[in-house]
Amino acid sequence: MNPLWDQLDALAGEAVTAFFGTACQIRPMRSGEYTVGPDPDRAAVEVRGVFSLAPDTDDARGQRTQGAFPGTTRTVLAEAAVQIVAAEAAKIGYLPRSGDHVHLPDVSGHRLYQANVVHHLDGGDLLIELTRVLP
Repeated sequence: MNPLWDQLDALAGEAVTAFFGTACQIRPMRSGEYTVGPDPDRAAVEVRGVFSLAPDTDDARGQRTQGAFPGTTRTVLAEAAVQIVAAEAAKIGYLPRSGDHVHLPDVSGHRLYQANVVHHLDGGDLLIELTRVLP
């Protein structure tokens, strides 16, 4: 990308995070066949991100586009998500993984989520799809 656009993207991301952002505590978890618990190899870190509780949905029609009839069947892809801009993502120091916990202390209601899918977006931003962790 053009360096000017990179700078404008970074400025826009900082403005959105400053206005809509919330604290996100990323707690790395290790899960295996016999182990589940905190990952001692990756440090817990707090960054700011934009949290969305609007579920991501998609039609259950596959790849068909010609003559498509968008029926009423929809599939929920993610219950919630948090987007972290590149400058904040750089503070993490590692790429979060599926299974890591994301604690949102400033969000009312349920605050502990688990990362399902981590998308590394263009420009260095991260989009983490989340599912609630039940107590």
